[in-house]
Amino acid sequence: MKISKKDALSWFEFFAQLPAGEQLLVKQQEIVYATFAQIEAVVIKRKEELMEQIPGLKTLKDRTLFVGPDEKFPDGCRSCLLGSGLTAIRKTNKCNLQCRFCYNYGELDAIEPVGEGIWVIGGTKFYENDIDLLLEIHKKPTGVAYVYLEPFMEIEKYYNIIQKFNKAGIYQHLYTNGTLATETTLKALGEAGLNELRFNLGASGCADKVIENIGIAKKYIKKVGIETPMTNEFFEKFFLKKQAVLDTGLDFINCAELHLNPKNVYCPPWIYITNLQSRTDTQIYGSRSKREMEFGCT
Repeated sequence: MKISKKDALSWFEFFAQLPAGEQLLVKQQEIVYATFAQIEAVVIKRKEELMEQIPGLKTLKDRTLFVGPDEKFPDGCRSCLLGSGLTAIRKTNKCNLQCRFCYNYGELDAIEPVGEGIWVIGGTKFYENDIDLLLEIHKKPTGVAYVYLEPFMEIEKYYNIIQKFNKAGIYQHLYTNGTLATETTLKALGEAGLNELRFNLGASGCADKVIENIGIAKKYIKKVGIETPMTNEFFEKFFLKKQAVLDTGLDFINCAELHLNPKNVYCPPWIYITNLQSRTDTQIYGSRSKREMEFGCT
């Protein structure tokens, strides 16, 4: 079923006003999917137009887009996009900040601990003492990433496991907001064998201390960069301190996706949120005017 852009916008506004949880008839579901198709067509067209305006835009075997020297492209991303996989490793259940774009915004006090001497690797819990055996008997991923909240809340627990994965020849990168890092801990991470460190500079509002820590990290860790959702706040503050950031000698900047949950979705007048019973997730689309659809994301 195909409908016009004008009809898609009218139907979108209609469905957005329905009460959450209201059942849709089969015919209405067909209209919903036709509406989504028109929105996606608009999004794709505008994305292509924007891509044409970016000088030096490159692709990594059609997996992603980037600009800059090929050798500066993060190897942690290469591992995920081109390698044999990227395994997420989690330890801490704490963070010292509360960022609106965080997966767990609004629920940081309710996150269960992993357990003493235990690590979550690829969604499964392992005792640290078993990791050597795990690396011997299982196929090794190209890389691993230390994710989830703020590792520097208990960074001393990470050194030993980083050494284990380094000994196994596995590429490793770690995420941090950078506010708790010190030269001592950054040096220890480098000595343990961490290959790459990514700072969420937006979490601190581009704090001078974090920018300084990026420069310090470059002394001890081979690849250092920024990975932050491109919020309006980060965009504005980054350009105020752009030169100071670039002067750190960092290797890359990733403007990551937004992480949405029911507690962090901000609704300005041009955002519509609708729970459609025929979909398992919440669809979020925006329109800067009533006459045209500006962007879309799911």
